[in-house]
Amino acid sequence: LLGTLSSRLRSNIKKTDFIAHLGGDEFALMLRTSQRTLDLLPVAERLLKVVRQPLVVDGHNVSITASLGIACFPEHGNDAVGLMKRADLAMYHAKQRGRDQHLMFSRSLDEAFFNRTVIQKDLGNALSGGELRLVYQPQICLGANSFLRLEALLRWHHPVRGLISPAVFVPVAEESDLINQIGNWVLEEACRQARQFMDRNIQVVMSVNVSARQLRAGDFVQRVQQVLADTGLDPSQLELEVTETTLLDNMETRAESLQQLQELGVSIALDDFGSGFSSLNYLKNLPVDRLKIDQVFIQEIPHDEESKTITASVVKLAHELHLTVVAEGVETWDQLHFLQSVGCDYVQGFLLFRPLPPEEIGAVFASLASLRFDG
Repeated sequence: LLGTLSSRLRSNIKKTDFIAHLGGDEFALMLRTSQRTLDLLPVAERLLKVVRQPLVVDGHNVSITASLGIACFPEHGNDAVGLMKRADLAMYHAKQRGRDQHLMFSRSLDEAFFNRTVIQKDLGNALSGGELRLVYQPQICLGANSFLRLEALLRWHHPVRGLISPAVFVPVAEESDLINQIGNWVLEEACRQARQFMDRNIQVVMSVNVSARQLRAGDFVQRVQQVLADTGLDPSQLELEVTETTLLDNMETRAESLQQLQELGVSIALDDFGSGFSSLNYLKNLPVDRLKIDQVFIQEIPHDEESKTITASVVKLAHELHLTVVAEGVETWDQLHFLQSVGCDYVQGFLLFRPLPPEEIGAVFASLASLRFDG
């Protein structure tokens, strides 16, 4: 395959240009040209088109794509090391945007890389420095359930930058082993806090998000079992949330792990349902107890008829499969009343409660009896 790609790329550049195989699946091209920078973009598209052409390897048809980063002399650097670094950075961002793309280096990429590097470095010290904290967002039952469901949400209070959004630092953590360390801490802290709530007669079910890397770890089930034993939390008081994309990689193995967790008494929620492939095969073959409807649909209620139809259909399907449903991102009374009318089991969103520190959860639990949602 690499030999074929080498031939294809070499035949689509001029004799005065230079091509090298850097190692692995990476190639570098040096094009001598007097063209303006933007004129290189059609060249990049042509090269990607060449890569996309099907080929046969050992009798098997193979289709591949590539990501391509571009840096130009002297605009983006005046030496080989600088140009290679910036082309590599542009290629990395092209991959982040979905692959099979080309991207020209820009100074904003340099700034983004610097910020990312700083975040990764500081995040490594955040755990030991006590900078990570959990807040808890209630999921309110629209029926008659005395238990308070809480979703544990991670926050980073940086000593210099202040509060950093999870949308900024979680993707950085997921690209390194930091996500396992942070995920384990979140699981332990959430279970410890849930046990403290139970000791105060605050009946809770604690929901904790699980990353793909955590689930891929061979000892994840044993780790959950150990955390439950160490904290004294009953397995029925713990729910683990997984996303559709978490399950795409080796679904059979993931299903086996989820089944083992269910056998411990832990419940499983499929988060952001509707945001990805939403295959009904998941619901048929995976050990799932609960669906969380993606907030994209909820935010369009009641004005978008398609979102209303999809939401109502998901609730009906889930109930026929003996699953309960949580609607995320509820921000208006119209949304809540619609969800109540279609039989949604739980709602979560700023309309009712924002994420709260643990010391405010007792008051929320005390107010459950007085919450009424009559239309």
